[in-house]
Amino acid sequence: MTTILLDKEELEKNKLIQANSRYLVILSKLKFYKTLVTFHFVSSELKRGKKGIVVTPNRTIPIEILIEKFLNTKEQLSKLLVVSLTDLNQELAFFKKLPIFLLRNKIDFLFFDEPSENYYYYISKDAMDEEKFRNSTKMFLWERAFLKEISKKNNLSVFESYSIVEQGTLKTEQPILRDLLEIWPDVIIEVEVNKEIYLNFLYGGNRNKFKLIFKEKEGKIELEQRT
Repeated sequence: MTTILLDKEELEKNKLIQANSRYLVILSKLKFYKTLVTFHFVSSELKRGKKGIVVTPNRTIPIEILIEKFLNTKEQLSKLLVVSLTDLNQELAFFKKLPIFLLRNKIDFLFFDEPSENYYYYISKDAMDEEKFRNSTKMFLWERAFLKEISKKNNLSVFESYSIVEQGTLKTEQPILRDLLEIWPDVIIEVEVNKEIYLNFLYGGNRNKFKLIFKEKEGKIELEQRT
């Protein structure tokens, strides 16, 4: 089970929930919800005094603003480096310098926020035999081989937001609702607060059922996810 607390005012401000509404409406095309949930984990590390890097594409909402919502002081936010990669040349340059950069700056964690497929391709060339990579009939988590090596050398914690799976399909790992939104990119989910809802969807060729429970608690909406 995963429990996430969503700030009601923030959801209203970003048009994810109407004021005084009993329904939480999530639009998958809005990246805000997914980012809000994902960076809960990053901010938790910052609160523990850790120093880290977030690699991200360009965003309409700066991720520093979102992370700051979870932090107590600006000092914690200063321990986060946000790297925004906008084109292929930047990606190549970043990954080439990454191992040395991590070592010199004593980074505690590294987080990939919705990386492009190029990230995985260039990571994999450094991580494993290219011929095996090209001939592999079942893609696996290329980035993990690379990140595992870096983390071993630098005692680094690694957060991953996306992974490559069979047939090259991008999927998100946390939480379950993010998988749902990726599989049905145009879906709109309406969930009545304080009610339970079961969602059925195809995932990995099998039909899965997940139970989502939204509850109001001390001015926040609590979301529980259970298989």
